[in-house]
Amino acid sequence: MKVPALLLVACLAGCAPTSPRPSCAAFHASAAWQIDLFFGLSRPDGTVIDKAAWMSFVRNVIAPAFPDGFTITDTQGQWQDRHTHRIILEPSEVVRIVTAPTPQVMQRVDTIRARYRHDFQQQAVGLVTTPACAAFD
Repeated sequence: MKVPALLLVACLAGCAPTSPRPSCAAFHASAAWQIDLFFGLSRPDGTVIDKAAWMSFVRNVIAPAFPDGFTITDTQGQWQDRHTHRIILEPSEVVRIVTAPTPQVMQRVDTIRARYRHDFQQQAVGLVTTPACAAFD
């Protein structure tokens, strides 16, 4: 028997935890977005984007878009190539941005992602967004 989607959603909503999420005010914080961007450092020809090229991109593209700050983490990433379906393990950078939720933020993020894909011949730049509370004082 098929369950109508709306009924299924209503039933699942009843299963949600009942403990309330504390408000940002409880932490003396403001509503924010946490945005994580995942940048692979391998080019399609197998060469690695060097630290100088990466830092130039950070200085010239990311920093002007988010002058209030961000965090960069060196890491290793794994993904599946869309064309060859090969599993790729590569050096990567994760950039975490915590910012006020405004319509301009996603436009700036989209510009960063498009520029990186173009400049470094990448298939994708990963994106994860999370609602958050933030205070920097």
